[in-house]
Formats: sequence, C-alpha cells, structure tokens
Amino acid sequence: GWSPSGIVAMAAQIHKSEIAVGREDGSLEVCSGRHGLRPIRRLAGRQSAAAVALCWIGEELIVSTTNGSLFLARFDDNTMHSQTDCLGGCAWALAKDPRGPHWLTAACDDGTLRR
Repeated sequence: GWSPSGIVAMAAQIHKSEIAVGREDGSLEVCSGRHGLRPIRRLAGRQSAAAVALCWIGEELIVSTTNGSLFLARFDDNTMHSQTDCLGGCAWALAKDPRGPHWLTAACDDGTLRR
C-alpha cells in the first residue's frame, strides 16, 4: 500500500500552530497542530531538488534544496517563487537573522554563514 515519503526537514510556526515539512520526494506540506498534525496544504516538488532546510519568515516559507537553491514556497497558488542560488553550495540550515524580521541566514556547504 501507499506510504508517505520520509520527512527530511521541518519548521514550526508557533503562533499559528503549524509545522512545515519537506519530504524526500521533494514535496512540501503544512500540518496543523490544531487538527492532529494533519496536512492542510501541499505543494508538489522535485525529487532532484528536495528540501534540506525550511524557515518561516513571517507568513512565508523559505526552502533550501539539495541543489543549492533557495526559494519561496507559495501554497496559495501551488508554486515556488523567487528562486535564487545560495552561492555557497547547499544551505543545510536556515534561521531568521537577528537584523530584522525579513532577513535570513544560511549555513552553507562551503563552511560559511550567508545572509
């Protein structure tokens, strides 16, 4: 029978009781803590560019992929926007940057932190 693809990344959005998950097959989901962690939104992905790190910046989900890309996941129109290269290989971890609410820091494959 069917079984879900393994989860390889996740990020919580505490104020909304939601958790975003990235799966091995490249898909993304937002699960509701108020509804037993059931998926409430999904976005198809590409296995060749599966997520390795996720980070909520406000209401936007930023995704780092195995191929070194960063993009904005848009669940309202089921698309990936603003794709850019990380410039340091794969970003294995993402975090909100202390400089402000719309800044991101990426821990990259080349051993650097990038903003």
